[in-house]
Amino acid sequence: MKIRLEYGKDGLWIDVPDRNLLAVLDRDNRPAPADPMGVIERSLEEPIGCKKLSELARGHKTACVVISDVTRPIQNHVLLPPVLRRLEEGGIGSISILIGNGLHRPMTDEEIKRSVGAEIAAKYKVHNHFGRDAAANPCIGKTRRGTPVCIDKVFLDAEFRVITGLVEPHIYAGYSGGRKAIAIGIAALDTIRAIHSPDFLEDESLRSGHIDGNAFHIEACEIAEMARAHFCVNVTMNHDRKIIGAYSGDIFASHLAAVDAVARDCVRLLPQPADIVITTNAGYPADLNLYQSPKGLQSGASIVKPGGTVIFAAELCEGLGGSEFAQLILQSQSPEHAMERLTSPGFFVIDQWGLESICKALRKAEVMLFTRGLSADVVKRCFMTPIASVEEGIKTALQKHGPDAKIAVIPKGPYVVGTINGDGINGQESLQ
Repeated sequence: MKIRLEYGKDGLWIDVPDRNLLAVLDRDNRPAPADPMGVIERSLEEPIGCKKLSELARGHKTACVVISDVTRPIQNHVLLPPVLRRLEEGGIGSISILIGNGLHRPMTDEEIKRSVGAEIAAKYKVHNHFGRDAAANPCIGKTRRGTPVCIDKVFLDAEFRVITGLVEPHIYAGYSGGRKAIAIGIAALDTIRAIHSPDFLEDESLRSGHIDGNAFHIEACEIAEMARAHFCVNVTMNHDRKIIGAYSGDIFASHLAAVDAVARDCVRLLPQPADIVITTNAGYPADLNLYQSPKGLQSGASIVKPGGTVIFAAELCEGLGGSEFAQLILQSQSPEHAMERLTSPGFFVIDQWGLESICKALRKAEVMLFTRGLSADVVKRCFMTPIASVEEGIKTALQKHGPDAKIAVIPKGPYVVGTINGDGINGQESLQ
């Protein structure tokens, strides 16, 4: 069977033997409405779990609206105008826009104009968040688990606080959006480091599509509650990165409503684990580098049998990623050696969570990597088996697991949640 994988900008067609194919796990690609701003407007008029935004804003003089940075494909120029207008209708005279960069680089002036629109960029103060600047992120306490809660001063100083985001499957938090805009997007290094520590990431409750009992989700919710956001606007998107839904209101209730909607489109229930899983990191720009790619790798590992094979196709045209991550993985002698370093008391390197996620997948299965962005030698140094084509990987894996081995394919990688028994998963569509 011919199947198109999301790979780089152009995609990749592969041929999978029909007799071995267990399932192709793909998400629904709902058509986008002709008026995406109208979707936002209707959501704001029917908020979930609280009063309308303009009513809540009354009596406050200043506001801060948190938006996602350039790494998230949200159409901020569509989302922001209805939100800003309602804040001003509520009597707020000074509004700041804060970019939730987390630990990512700051957005340039040109990127800001493209993201929010030239008119909004000229009219409002738009701030980058600098997570590594301790002075810009005062601490307001600790969670019950001991995570220091240090949040951007621009947000904390505002009398009224709004967060926005995109809800989609997330490797650690179950689903992105909502509370994550605060707990990661505008948090300081110490907060992000704590919530990405091995203590969290080795917790089996952290997995895509799973939020009930998810330790990362619970911690992020507590951080968000301490920071006291008053209103949330989350959007959902189809595979073409067009807005198809908006969920506004209470930061927790509106997020759960968005999660339920996304789950209906992306959760797929398999009848059994696969011997071989073919997956991707959903193509450009998500598969620019290896650091971003554990999301798709974990998607495949979640449905492969222990000791099975994950065939991973990612272009990686920018190579390994940031220097800290690149040095960390290349200096590790094996997955076991890497984990010894990561779990050593006091050890910390920016982006180490990317390596830890790769190690988690490797503990469960062999990983074969098809890429044009890394040499075969570098792929081996990253503890994976280089392959010249996906078909070569299939042939080798069938020799290992037998001619009747079952193959599952996830063309869009992390944007689909595969599950065997559905335990703790929001929304299920059976492939039995």
